[in-house]
Amino acid sequence: MSFYNKVVIITGAGSGIGAATAIAFPKQAAKITIIDINEQDLNKTAEVCKTNNKDVLKIVADLTRDEDIKRIVDDTVAKYGKLDILINCAGIFTIASIETIELADKGVRVNSISPGPVKTNIYQYSGLSEKEINVLKDISVDCTPLGAVIEPEEIAEVVLFLSSEKAKSITGSDYLIDGGMLLKGLVSLR
Repeated sequence: MSFYNKVVIITGAGSGIGAATAIAFPKQAAKITIIDINEQDLNKTAEVCKTNNKDVLKIVADLTRDEDIKRIVDDTVAKYGKLDILINCAGIFTIASIETIELADKGVRVNSISPGPVKTNIYQYSGLSEKEINVLKDISVDCTPLGAVIEPEEIAEVVLFLSSEKAKSITGSDYLIDGGMLLKGLVSLR
């Protein structure tokens, strides 16, 4: 896949799925704007991204503030002249089916990914003890038939596909990437 001359905004790019996604796009020649509220984490991601592509704009922002959202779009368009792809890894966001249909008329595709247990730093910020974190990690592994927690890069690969021209007919879809966790739960209900 190539994203040559494509401009991508990635929120939540400081860690986890957002960082993995931010690192993946420059490898495919995309110009990226990376966003996070944590400047230290964002700087780390930016350094890795710049090894693959020098065209990285980083913006520290709080996505709960309308003025920050406007600044992100304005700064991206000012630097690159356009915006092609928006990847929201900064939290839960859902869009109604009707809105998806309305956006389709404008050529906008809207899809979502529902990940299961993913290796991120979420536990580090939880306030849990190391012992409690290890218990949660073990439970996550036990909940999946594949017996593994998902790597953020695995999610990033699906994001790349859904953002590409190879997925030009896909919109309004949710992709469950949970290592079979939901299926295992359903089977156990029988």
